[in-house]
Amino acid sequence: MIDLQEVVNHILAEALNLQLAVHDDWDTQMLEALGNQDQDIEARLETAVRWLRHYGVLMGLNNELGNQIATAVINYADQRADEFMPANLQEIINGFEVLHENFRQILPRAFTSLTSKALWCCYPTIVPLYDSYAERALSVISRLAQIEPIHNDTVYGRFASVWMQMYNMVEIPDDHLNGYPYKVRIFDKILWILGQKRFR
Repeated sequence: MIDLQEVVNHILAEALNLQLAVHDDWDTQMLEALGNQDQDIEARLETAVRWLRHYGVLMGLNNELGNQIATAVINYADQRADEFMPANLQEIINGFEVLHENFRQILPRAFTSLTSKALWCCYPTIVPLYDSYAERALSVISRLAQIEPIHNDTVYGRFASVWMQMYNMVEIPDDHLNGYPYKVRIFDKILWILGQKRFR
């Protein structure tokens, strides 16, 4: 068996430093743009496109398609009920499927990473972010920790169910985060570090 808490403790400081140094400003701008419907739509669109390109989820898409994807993110965010927050994993997956289908109406391809990142912008305290490094880490650790996916019907369902089980198994103390508010991003960064091919 693997001591997941020990792994988290070992990498926590590095993960936090990476998150604060590389992504915090980008995330802050995106969250502000999605949360401010009074802001000029062109400014919101520009911020959304810039954020999505920064995370590499618009690779291979021209500017027109990139703008359509960014507009779909903004529209989804604007249509959220202000008081709604996903209460459990199934509600997260349901939101993922709705947003994923919105993207597929624009271009019929798999948008798993893009959808998870866009959904995180709407619910930044709870949504697991999908990427290949995190998936690689989860695949190995889940076998060592004997964790099985609860949802097997979709790629994101399997990923998120294992991710959430692991996240609930460990403690990331608030006083270790230097005021950074999104603990799920720190766990995401820990998995990202573990999933790299050159990790030692």
